[in-house]
Amino acid sequence: MANLENKLTWQNFGFEVRYHVHDREYGIRDRHAHDGFYELVVVRSGSATHVHDGVKSHIESGDVYLIPPGEPHYYANARQLGIYNVLFTGDFFAGLLAEFPGAPDIEAYLGLSGGALPEGHRADVRRFDPELFFRITALLDEIVEEETQELSGARLMILSNALKILTLICRHARKSAERNIGSAGYRIASLVKTLEADFAGEWSLRRMAEHTGFSVACFRRQFRRIIGEPPVAWLLSLRLEKAAMMLQTGDGSIAETAEACGFPDSNYFTRMFHRRFGATPRAYRLGLRRRTGGGMEPDGSTHLQRHS
Repeated sequence: MANLENKLTWQNFGFEVRYHVHDREYGIRDRHAHDGFYELVVVRSGSATHVHDGVKSHIESGDVYLIPPGEPHYYANARQLGIYNVLFTGDFFAGLLAEFPGAPDIEAYLGLSGGALPEGHRADVRRFDPELFFRITALLDEIVEEETQELSGARLMILSNALKILTLICRHARKSAERNIGSAGYRIASLVKTLEADFAGEWSLRRMAEHTGFSVACFRRQFRRIIGEPPVAWLLSLRLEKAAMMLQTGDGSIAETAEACGFPDSNYFTRMFHRRFGATPRAYRLGLRRRTGGGMEPDGSTHLQRHS
Protein backbone atom coordinates (compact mmCIF):
# COMPACT_ATOMS: atom_id res chain seq x y z
CA MET A 1 0.00 0.00 0.00
CA ALA A 2 3.03 2.27 -0.17
CA ASN A 3 1.90 3.74 -3.49
CA LEU A 4 -1.69 4.22 -2.41
CA GLU A 5 -1.59 7.97 -2.95
CA ASN A 6 -0.78 7.45 -6.62
CA LYS A 7 -3.96 5.40 -7.04
CA LEU A 8 -6.41 7.98 -5.76
CA THR A 9 -8.93 9.39 -8.21
CA TRP A 10 -7.79 12.91 -7.34
CA GLN A 11 -4.32 13.00 -5.75
CA ASN A 12 -4.84 16.44 -4.24
CA PHE A 13 -8.20 15.51 -2.69
CA GLY A 14 -7.07 12.95 -0.15
CA PHE A 15 -10.22 10.83 -0.08
CA GLU A 16 -11.53 7.74 -1.84
CA VAL A 17 -14.01 4.90 -1.31
CA ARG A 18 -13.49 1.40 -2.65
CA TYR A 19 -15.68 -1.68 -2.37
CA HIS A 20 -14.26 -5.19 -2.45
CA VAL A 21 -15.40 -8.72 -1.57
CA HIS A 22 -12.77 -10.84 0.15
CA ASP A 23 -13.46 -14.47 -0.65
CA ARG A 24 -10.22 -16.25 0.16
CA GLU A 25 -8.38 -17.30 3.28
CA TYR A 26 -6.35 -14.50 4.87
CA GLY A 27 -3.76 -14.62 7.61
CA ILE A 28 -0.89 -12.80 9.24
CA ARG A 29 1.07 -12.84 5.98
CA ASP A 30 -1.54 -10.38 4.67
CA ARG A 31 -0.78 -7.95 7.48
CA HIS A 32 -0.51 -4.42 6.10
CA ALA A 33 -0.73 -0.73 6.98
CA HIS A 34 -1.63 2.50 5.17
CA ASP A 35 1.09 5.08 5.63
CA GLY A 36 -0.38 8.57 5.75
CA PHE A 37 -3.97 7.35 5.39
CA TYR A 38 -6.82 6.57 7.71
CA GLU A 39 -8.90 3.55 6.73
CA LEU A 40 -12.55 3.55 7.77
CA VAL A 41 -14.04 0.13 7.10
CA VAL A 42 -17.79 -0.48 6.74
CA VAL A 43 -18.77 -4.15 6.51
CA ARG A 44 -21.61 -4.63 4.05
CA SER A 45 -21.79 -8.42 3.96
CA GLY A 46 -20.13 -11.61 5.12
CA SER A 47 -17.90 -12.01 8.14
CA ALA A 48 -14.27 -12.37 9.24
CA THR A 49 -11.91 -12.01 12.17
CA HIS A 50 -10.16 -8.65 12.15
CA VAL A 51 -6.78 -8.55 13.91
CA HIS A 52 -5.64 -5.05 14.84
CA ASP A 53 -3.17 -3.98 17.52
CA GLY A 54 -3.09 -7.54 18.84
CA VAL A 55 -6.87 -7.62 19.36
CA LYS A 56 -9.05 -10.11 17.46
CA SER A 57 -12.57 -8.89 16.71
CA HIS A 58 -15.36 -10.74 14.93
CA ILE A 59 -16.80 -8.48 12.22
CA GLU A 60 -19.93 -8.89 10.13
CA SER A 61 -22.55 -6.93 8.22
CA GLY A 62 -23.37 -3.66 10.00
CA ASP A 63 -19.97 -3.19 11.66
CA VAL A 64 -17.68 -0.18 11.23
CA TYR A 65 -14.20 0.51 12.56
CA LEU A 66 -11.40 3.01 12.05
CA ILE A 67 -7.72 2.20 11.50
CA PRO A 68 -5.36 5.19 12.03
CA PRO A 69 -2.42 5.70 9.65
CA GLY A 70 0.51 3.31 9.89
CA GLU A 71 -1.19 0.71 12.09
CA PRO A 72 -0.84 -2.91 10.81
CA HIS A 73 -3.90 -5.13 10.62
CA TYR A 74 -5.17 -8.15 8.74
CA TYR A 75 -8.19 -10.44 8.32
CA ALA A 76 -8.62 -14.13 9.08
CA ASN A 77 -11.44 -16.57 8.31
CA ALA A 78 -12.97 -14.24 5.73
CA ARG A 79 -16.29 -15.53 4.38
CA GLN A 80 -17.61 -13.48 1.47
CA LEU A 81 -16.51 -10.37 3.33
CA GLY A 82 -17.85 -7.36 1.43
CA ILE A 83 -16.33 -4.13 2.76
CA TYR A 84 -16.14 -0.48 1.87
CA ASN A 85 -12.63 0.92 2.36
CA VAL A 86 -12.95 4.64 3.06
CA LEU A 87 -9.43 6.03 2.67
CA PHE A 88 -8.56 9.61 3.61
CA THR A 89 -5.60 11.69 4.75
CA GLY A 90 -5.36 13.25 8.18
CA ASP A 91 -5.77 16.68 6.62
CA PHE A 92 -9.00 15.81 4.81
CA PHE A 93 -11.27 16.46 7.80
CA ALA A 94 -8.83 18.35 10.04
CA GLY A 95 -9.10 21.64 8.17
CA LEU A 96 -12.90 21.58 8.16
CA LEU A 97 -13.11 20.71 11.84
CA ALA A 98 -10.72 23.54 12.69
CA GLU A 99 -12.78 26.01 10.66
CA PHE A 100 -16.12 24.82 12.03
CA PRO A 101 -15.53 23.83 15.67
CA GLY A 102 -18.09 22.13 17.84
CA ALA A 103 -17.62 18.47 16.95
CA PRO A 104 -15.51 17.09 19.83
CA ASP A 105 -16.78 13.53 19.28
CA ILE A 106 -15.54 13.53 15.70
CA GLU A 107 -12.19 15.03 16.66
CA ALA A 108 -11.76 12.41 19.38
CA TYR A 109 -12.75 9.60 17.01
CA LEU A 110 -10.09 10.68 14.51
CA GLY A 111 -7.52 11.42 17.21
CA LEU A 112 -7.37 15.09 16.21
CA SER A 113 -8.15 16.57 19.62
CA GLY A 114 -4.52 16.76 20.69
CA GLY A 115 -4.73 14.17 23.42
CA ALA A 116 -4.02 10.47 23.33
CA LEU A 117 -6.60 8.16 21.80
CA PRO A 118 -8.94 6.62 24.35
CA GLU A 119 -7.79 3.23 25.64
CA GLY A 120 -9.15 0.49 23.39
CA HIS A 121 -9.87 2.92 20.55
CA ARG A 122 -7.66 1.00 18.15
CA ALA A 123 -9.84 -2.09 18.50
CA ASP A 124 -13.11 -0.17 18.66
CA VAL A 125 -15.68 -1.90 16.45
CA ARG A 126 -19.03 -0.14 16.30
CA ARG A 127 -22.33 -1.30 14.91
CA PHE A 128 -25.12 0.39 12.98
CA ASP A 129 -28.78 -0.32 13.56
CA PRO A 130 -30.41 -1.59 10.32
CA GLU A 131 -32.01 1.72 9.28
CA LEU A 132 -28.76 3.64 9.75
CA PHE A 133 -26.78 0.86 8.08
CA PHE A 134 -28.78 1.20 4.86
CA ARG A 135 -28.46 4.97 5.00
CA ILE A 136 -24.68 4.72 5.36
CA THR A 137 -24.30 2.21 2.51
CA ALA A 138 -26.46 4.40 0.27
CA LEU A 139 -24.19 7.38 0.98
CA LEU A 140 -21.11 5.25 0.23
CA ASP A 141 -22.61 3.97 -3.03
CA GLU A 142 -23.26 7.58 -4.07
CA ILE A 143 -19.61 8.42 -3.38
CA VAL A 144 -18.40 5.49 -5.52
CA GLU A 145 -20.71 6.62 -8.34
CA GLU A 146 -19.46 10.22 -8.11
CA GLU A 147 -15.85 9.02 -8.22
CA THR A 148 -16.59 6.91 -11.29
CA GLN A 149 -18.52 9.50 -13.28
CA GLU A 150 -16.42 12.55 -12.26
CA LEU A 151 -19.22 14.97 -13.14
CA SER A 152 -19.17 18.66 -12.33
CA GLY A 153 -19.35 19.18 -8.57
CA ALA A 154 -18.32 15.59 -7.80
CA ARG A 155 -15.85 16.55 -5.08
CA LEU A 156 -18.45 18.72 -3.34
CA MET A 157 -20.96 15.86 -3.38
CA ILE A 158 -18.35 13.44 -2.04
CA LEU A 159 -17.30 15.81 0.72
CA SER A 160 -20.92 16.31 1.76
CA ASN A 161 -21.53 12.56 2.00
CA ALA A 162 -18.23 11.98 3.79
CA LEU A 163 -19.12 14.48 6.50
CA LYS A 164 -22.56 12.92 6.91
CA ILE A 165 -21.08 9.44 7.26
CA LEU A 166 -18.55 10.48 9.88
CA THR A 167 -21.13 12.43 11.88
CA LEU A 168 -23.65 9.57 11.81
CA ILE A 169 -21.01 7.12 13.00
CA CYS A 170 -20.03 9.28 15.95
CA ARG A 171 -23.64 10.05 16.86
CA HIS A 172 -25.36 6.73 16.42
CA ALA A 173 -23.09 3.72 15.80
CA ARG A 174 -22.98 1.69 19.00
CA LYS A 175 -19.68 0.62 20.46
CA SER A 176 -19.09 -3.10 20.78
CA ALA A 177 -19.86 -3.11 24.50
CA GLU A 178 -23.19 -1.38 23.82
CA ARG A 179 -24.50 -3.72 21.13
CA ASN A 180 -28.02 -4.72 21.96
CA ILE A 181 -29.27 -6.00 18.62
CA GLY A 182 -28.37 -9.56 17.68
CA SER A 183 -26.55 -10.29 14.47
CA ALA A 184 -29.69 -12.06 13.22
CA GLY A 185 -31.35 -8.67 12.80
CA TYR A 186 -28.59 -7.47 10.49
CA ARG A 187 -28.60 -10.63 8.43
CA ILE A 188 -32.36 -10.56 7.98
CA ALA A 189 -32.36 -6.81 7.25
CA SER A 190 -29.66 -7.32 4.63
CA LEU A 191 -31.72 -10.06 2.98
CA VAL A 192 -34.85 -7.89 3.00
CA LYS A 193 -32.98 -5.11 1.23
CA THR A 194 -31.74 -7.60 -1.37
CA LEU A 195 -35.21 -9.06 -1.92
CA GLU A 196 -36.74 -5.62 -2.37
CA ALA A 197 -34.21 -4.94 -5.15
CA ASP A 198 -34.44 -8.40 -6.72
CA PHE A 199 -38.00 -9.46 -5.91
CA ALA A 200 -38.42 -11.27 -9.26
CA GLY A 201 -35.36 -13.48 -8.74
CA GLU A 202 -35.46 -17.22 -8.14
CA TRP A 203 -35.63 -17.10 -4.36
CA SER A 204 -36.25 -20.46 -2.75
CA LEU A 205 -36.39 -20.81 1.02
CA ARG A 206 -33.00 -22.51 0.93
CA ARG A 207 -31.43 -19.72 -1.13
CA MET A 208 -32.77 -17.08 1.26
CA ALA A 209 -31.39 -19.04 4.20
CA GLU A 210 -27.98 -19.35 2.52
CA HIS A 211 -27.92 -15.59 1.95
CA THR A 212 -28.17 -15.03 5.71
CA GLY A 213 -25.82 -17.85 6.71
CA PHE A 214 -28.50 -19.61 8.78
CA SER A 215 -29.79 -23.14 8.41
CA VAL A 216 -33.22 -23.32 6.80
CA ALA A 217 -34.94 -24.05 10.10
CA CYS A 218 -33.10 -21.30 11.97
CA PHE A 219 -33.68 -18.82 9.13
CA ARG A 220 -37.41 -19.50 9.05
CA ARG A 221 -37.63 -18.99 12.80
CA GLN A 222 -35.50 -15.81 12.87
CA PHE A 223 -37.27 -14.24 9.88
CA ARG A 224 -40.69 -14.75 11.44
CA ARG A 225 -39.49 -13.42 14.80
CA ILE A 226 -37.99 -10.25 13.27
CA ILE A 227 -40.32 -9.50 10.33
CA GLY A 228 -43.53 -10.94 11.75
CA GLU A 229 -44.47 -13.43 9.04
CA PRO A 230 -42.91 -16.42 7.24
CA PRO A 231 -40.29 -15.55 4.58
CA VAL A 232 -42.11 -17.17 1.65
CA ALA A 233 -45.37 -15.42 2.56
CA TRP A 234 -43.55 -12.10 2.93
CA LEU A 235 -41.89 -12.45 -0.48
CA LEU A 236 -45.22 -13.38 -2.08
CA SER A 237 -46.81 -10.24 -0.62
CA LEU A 238 -43.92 -8.12 -1.86
CA ARG A 239 -44.26 -9.50 -5.40
CA LEU A 240 -48.01 -8.94 -5.43
CA GLU A 241 -47.60 -5.35 -4.24
CA LYS A 242 -45.05 -4.75 -7.01
CA ALA A 243 -47.43 -6.29 -9.54
CA ALA A 244 -50.26 -4.02 -8.40
CA MET A 245 -47.99 -1.01 -8.89
CA MET A 246 -47.08 -2.18 -12.41
CA LEU A 247 -50.75 -2.64 -13.27
CA GLN A 248 -51.40 0.94 -12.14
CA THR A 249 -48.54 2.53 -14.05
CA GLY A 250 -47.67 0.21 -16.96
CA ASP A 251 -49.36 -1.17 -20.03
CA GLY A 252 -47.72 -4.59 -20.28
CA SER A 253 -49.87 -7.69 -20.58
CA ILE A 254 -50.95 -9.66 -17.53
CA ALA A 255 -48.48 -12.42 -18.44
CA GLU A 256 -45.64 -9.89 -18.82
CA THR A 257 -46.48 -8.32 -15.47
CA ALA A 258 -46.57 -11.74 -13.82
CA GLU A 259 -43.16 -12.71 -15.18
CA ALA A 260 -41.63 -9.34 -14.27
CA CYS A 261 -42.72 -9.90 -10.67
CA GLY A 262 -41.40 -13.44 -10.31
CA PHE A 263 -44.48 -15.44 -11.38
CA PRO A 264 -43.60 -17.65 -14.38
CA ASP A 265 -47.10 -19.21 -14.17
CA SER A 266 -49.65 -16.50 -14.98
CA ASN A 267 -52.55 -18.67 -13.77
CA TYR A 268 -50.96 -19.01 -10.35
CA PHE A 269 -50.30 -15.25 -10.39
CA THR A 270 -53.97 -14.56 -11.10
CA ARG A 271 -55.12 -16.81 -8.24
CA MET A 272 -52.72 -15.25 -5.73
CA PHE A 273 -53.54 -11.71 -6.91
CA HIS A 274 -57.26 -12.33 -6.51
CA ARG A 275 -56.73 -13.73 -3.02
CA ARG A 276 -54.69 -10.65 -2.05
CA PHE A 277 -56.71 -7.86 -3.68
CA GLY A 278 -60.18 -9.40 -4.19
CA ALA A 279 -60.02 -9.02 -7.96
CA THR A 280 -58.21 -10.58 -10.88
CA PRO A 281 -55.31 -8.58 -12.34
CA ARG A 282 -57.42 -7.73 -15.39
CA ALA A 283 -60.38 -6.54 -13.31
CA TYR A 284 -58.08 -4.64 -10.98
CA ARG A 285 -56.47 -2.82 -13.90
CA LEU A 286 -59.78 -2.00 -15.61
CA GLY A 287 -61.28 -0.78 -12.36
CA LEU A 288 -58.36 1.60 -11.89
CA ARG A 289 -58.69 2.75 -15.49
CA ARG A 290 -62.35 3.58 -15.06
CA ARG A 291 -61.74 5.47 -11.81
CA THR A 292 -59.02 7.56 -13.43
CA GLY A 293 -60.98 8.22 -16.63
CA GLY A 294 -59.01 6.03 -19.00
CA GLY A 295 -59.76 6.57 -22.67
CA MET A 296 -61.35 4.08 -25.10
CA GLU A 297 -59.71 2.58 -28.15
CA PRO A 298 -61.49 2.73 -31.56
CA ASP A 299 -62.81 -0.84 -31.13
CA GLY A 300 -64.45 0.10 -27.84
CA SER A 301 -61.82 -1.46 -25.54
CA THR A 302 -59.50 0.41 -23.28
CA HIS A 303 -55.85 0.83 -24.20
CA LEU A 304 -55.00 -1.49 -21.34
CA GLN A 305 -57.39 -4.19 -22.59
CA ARG A 306 -55.56 -4.31 -25.89
CA HIS A 307 -52.39 -5.25 -24.03
CA SER A 308 -53.94 -7.78 -21.65
